[in-house]
Amino acid sequence: MVAVRRLPGSYWLSFQFRELKDQLVLAAKLKHSNIVPLLGICLDQREKLLVHEYLPNPSLHTILLAIFNKQRHLDWENRRSIIRGIASGLLYLHQDSGLRINYKGVLRASKILVDDDMNPKILDAGIPPPNTDGRCVAMPDNIWYGTSGTKDQ
Repeated sequence: MVAVRRLPGSYWLSFQFRELKDQLVLAAKLKHSNIVPLLGICLDQREKLLVHEYLPNPSLHTILLAIFNKQRHLDWENRRSIIRGIASGLLYLHQDSGLRINYKGVLRASKILVDDDMNPKILDAGIPPPNTDGRCVAMPDNIWYGTSGTKDQ
């Protein structure tokens, strides 16, 4: 099963076509058990779509909110497992992928999905959000995305 997401027009307009295509191709190369794989892209003139692995559970943000509101319980073993999985995914992005992708504040609980076994998976790894100047920042061996201080809303 797959999940298909449409890129909003405002997102698309903030990038040059080649920049966005290069970043999405790079993101599709990321392979790790704690990264939601990007399985395909469509950059048609009318539609800009991302195809991901489908994960039926809500985001970590939703789970944490349910725990805070005492609607859900998460035992300490699952909490440790989630933390280890996120750390493993970040280590892969920062060091082990060979691409050195650094999340600079973009990683937040709403960008962490969990599978049926409560294993965390980072969503949108390698896919840049639009920066304030409307362009993504990419250098050959260091890629920085986002701004410091990004938080869930």
